[in-house]
Amino acid sequence: MKEFEIEKEDGFFIGPSIIGRNKNLSLTAKGLMYVFFTLPPEWDYSFNGLVSICKEGKHLVRRTINELKEAGFIEISQYRDDKGHYQYKYMVFRKPRLERHLCENSPRPDLRTSVNQHQLNNKKLKDKIDKTKNTVFEHNILSIELIKTGYVDEKEDNLLFLFDELFKKELDKGHSYKELFGAIHYIVPKVILRNFLDEDGNEIENKYGYFKTSLNDNFKKFEATIGELWEDEKNIGDERSER
Repeated sequence: MKEFEIEKEDGFFIGPSIIGRNKNLSLTAKGLMYVFFTLPPEWDYSFNGLVSICKEGKHLVRRTINELKEAGFIEISQYRDDKGHYQYKYMVFRKPRLERHLCENSPRPDLRTSVNQHQLNNKKLKDKIDKTKNTVFEHNILSIELIKTGYVDEKEDNLLFLFDELFKKELDKGHSYKELFGAIHYIVPKVILRNFLDEDGNEIENKYGYFKTSLNDNFKKFEATIGELWEDEKNIGDERSER
C-alpha cells in the first residue's frame, strides 16, 4: 500500500497561485509539493521512495513534510498493519485545510464550457442568493463567489457592481476564471483570519480598493516568479550548451 495518497486533479486547482504565492511556505516545501504532483501515478509513493530522489536526505524531507502538515497541505493518519505494526498514511492536498473548508460549498464551474454556460451558472447562483427576486440584475459568478466566501454582503449591490467591472477587465486582459477563482481563495481567507484588518493592523474600510490592490500585487508577483524561473531554466540550458 502506498504511504502517500495524492489528491486527484479536479480542474479547479491552480498550483502556482496557491502554492507559489504562499509566503508561509519555504522554497523547499514548495519544491516538494511540485514533486508530489509531477511524479507519475505508478511511482513508489513511499517515504523511502521520496528520499531516494531528493538530495537533502531523510531529515530534511521529514522536516519539510511536517512543514506542509502545519500549513494544511498534508494530513497524516496512523494505523496498524496486518502484523500489528504502526504505519503512517500521508494525504497530500492541492489546497491548504482552511481554503478547502471555505470551498466546500463553493461552485465549481466547468472551465471548458462556453460563455453561455457561465451566464447560466450566473443566473442559477443569483436566484439562490436573491431571495426576494426583485432585481433584474445578474452579477458576475466571481462577484458571487465573494459573497459565498463572506468577503462581501449580498445586500451591497453597489459594491458588487464594482467587482463585476473589475473581474470583466481582468478577464479581458486574458486572466481565466480559474486564475481569478484561485486569487479569491488566496486573498479572502487571509483577510477573514485577520478580521478584516490589513497587513498593518488597520481596519479595511474600502473592501473593493483593498481587494483590487491585492489582486494586482499577486498577479505581478506570480508573473515575476514565473519570469525568474524561466530565466533560471534558460541559464541552465545555456550552461549545458557551452559544455
